[in-house]
Amino acid sequence: MIASMVGTGINIVLNPIFIFTCGLGAAGSALATVTSNVIGDILMIYFLRVKSKKLSTSIHETKISRKLQLEIYAIGIPASITNIMATFAMAMTNRFLIAYGADSVAAMGIALKANMIINMVMVGFAFGAQPLIGYVYGAKDEARFNKVVKFDIQVVASLAIVLTVLLFIFAPHVIRFFMNDPQIVSEGAMMLRWLSVSTTLAGTVLVFTTMFQSMGKANPAFWLSFCRQGLIFGIAITILTKLFGYTGILAAQALADVLTFILALIFYHFYRPHFKNNNH
Repeated sequence: MIASMVGTGINIVLNPIFIFTCGLGAAGSALATVTSNVIGDILMIYFLRVKSKKLSTSIHETKISRKLQLEIYAIGIPASITNIMATFAMAMTNRFLIAYGADSVAAMGIALKANMIINMVMVGFAFGAQPLIGYVYGAKDEARFNKVVKFDIQVVASLAIVLTVLLFIFAPHVIRFFMNDPQIVSEGAMMLRWLSVSTTLAGTVLVFTTMFQSMGKANPAFWLSFCRQGLIFGIAITILTKLFGYTGILAAQALADVLTFILALIFYHFYRPHFKNNNH
C-alpha cells in the first residue's frame, strides 16, 4: 500500500512540474508516470528484500511446478487482457470521435478518467473477494460458494448504483473540475452519464470474471475480459456509429456492457460448480 500510494503521490506532484514548469507537454506526463512507476517498483523490491522473511526476488530461489504455472497464467492473463482492452476501447472511441473535433476527444478523455473512479472501486471489491471465492470453491462448499458470490455481486452492484447516481447528478461539476470550458463541460457531462449508466452491469461482469479466475476456469474469464471492451465493444461502436452517429459512439460502451452481462450469465449457467458432497 505504501509503495502504491507513494508512486501515485509522486505522479501527481511530477505531472504539473514536467508538463508546465519544464514545458514538456504530453511527454512530461508520460515521463512523470514512468518515473513514479519506477520509484514504486523500487520500494516494492526494497520491502521484499529487506522487510520480508519469507518472500524473495531471486529467480534461483523460485521453483514453480508446471501445473501451478498454468494456474497462475489462468488468473493473470484475463487480468492483463482487461487492461489491454481498456486501452483498445479508448483508442477506438477517440478514432471515431476525432471527426467531431478535438473538444470531443478532450471531453471523452476527462469523462473516462472520472468514470474510472467507479471502476477502480469495483475492481477493489471484486478482486478483494477473489481469495474467499477460491477458498470455498477449493473446499467444495457449494452453498457457501453461492452465498459468497451473491454477496460480492450485491456489494459491487450497490456501490456502483450509488456512485452512478452521484455522477449523474454532479457530472457537469466533475468535468468542470478538470476543465472549465463550456463546450467541454457540456459534452463531457453527457459522455460521463452515458459511460456510467451501465456501470452496475460492468461491475457484475467483473465479479463473474474474478469468480471464474478463482475457479481456474481460464476460458470464460478470458472471453469476458476480451469482449467487454474488446470484441463486443468494437462491433458495437462500429455499428452504432453508422446508425446513430455521435450518439452511437457515446452509447457503445453501454450496449457492450449489456451484451457482455448476458454472455456472463450464459457462462455462469454452464460453468457454475455443482459438487456432489457439499460441506455445510
